[in-house]
Amino acid sequence: MEGKAKLFLEFEDRFNIHDSLILCRFYRDIYWDWEYLSEIVEVSTGIELDEKGLRTVSSTIQNGTRRFNLREGITSKDDTLPKRFFGEPLGKGGKTIQRQGLQKMLQDYYALRGWSPEGVPS
Repeated sequence: MEGKAKLFLEFEDRFNIHDSLILCRFYRDIYWDWEYLSEIVEVSTGIELDEKGLRTVSSTIQNGTRRFNLREGITSKDDTLPKRFFGEPLGKGGKTIQRQGLQKMLQDYYALRGWSPEGVPS
């Protein structure tokens, strides 16, 4: 699980922008980098945003989504996976996800987002 939170955050940030532009996320053969996403935003809106600007927008989206979920009663206790992920072997290696590993990854993720250890945005 080491380093997975950063990788997840990278994809999540990119998909927040992707979804905001109403681009199809199911087209698997394409991976738009930040520069290309910046270009799409500028061409479609006239707003010039570099990677840092896009990441700021994405962070605002993610923090707002989290605050909404917290308000509706969804908390860090709900940040988990279905039971089968912890018991059924995954892939050819036959490994399972360990709950401690997932908890470590969640803490790393919360820290990368600047959230509290309970998953609450500042």
